[in-house]
Amino acid sequence: MSDGTLPPGMVPASGRFRFESKEFGRLDFEVSHAKFVLWKSFENGQETEGVQLDIMIAAQSREIPDESGDADMAYLLAPALTTEWLQIDERQFASRDRAALDGVTVDFDSDRSPDVLEAPAAIQEGSYGSTDVLKLALNHVPPDRYRLQVQATDEFGRSCEIDADLPLFEIGASNFSMSRPQAVEDWVERHFERDGLHVEWRTVGPMTNQWQNLYAAFKETGDE
Repeated sequence: MSDGTLPPGMVPASGRFRFESKEFGRLDFEVSHAKFVLWKSFENGQETEGVQLDIMIAAQSREIPDESGDADMAYLLAPALTTEWLQIDERQFASRDRAALDGVTVDFDSDRSPDVLEAPAAIQEGSYGSTDVLKLALNHVPPDRYRLQVQATDEFGRSCEIDADLPLFEIGASNFSMSRPQAVEDWVERHFERDGLHVEWRTVGPMTNQWQNLYAAFKETGDE
């Protein structure tokens, strides 16, 4: 998939994506693209607890022949993993710059967390399967890359192992209204060096229900 055909909000990424299921066995894919966003939500101008680590890793699609040998019966597989429900604590931040997520780890097992109502991630291939197990590690690769390592198993018995190279994360925050509360910008400045960021407010959503989101991206090395 070329840059020009990437889904909105996605960026090129590389690496290995191993997917295993009862139906197809163990298959190795190349990583195609990703989303890597650190998201903070507000309600009525007040911070909500924690911060969302929203990562989506997609494998390059691969055609898998049917056991019958009939070319018309081949399957096109393109597994993906999303962590859009994963919350971390700001106290895990390693710094106030692009290395903020260096060393962040997640070790989730539903058997050890019976009170957790929502799994932090899902494996997607034809359907979403909530993760029963999620092990995740992030390491900053100076100056402007991250290494992501993931092991996950979902409710359908499918699993994946990912070792991917990602660009720097983007920072997002919103009060989910047309207001721009100072508390949103205060949160960014409290956790990151504002001089090292490009910061802008954007209007998002359909015409009938729009709101303001703040987005911040790290300046390229040499522009800071």
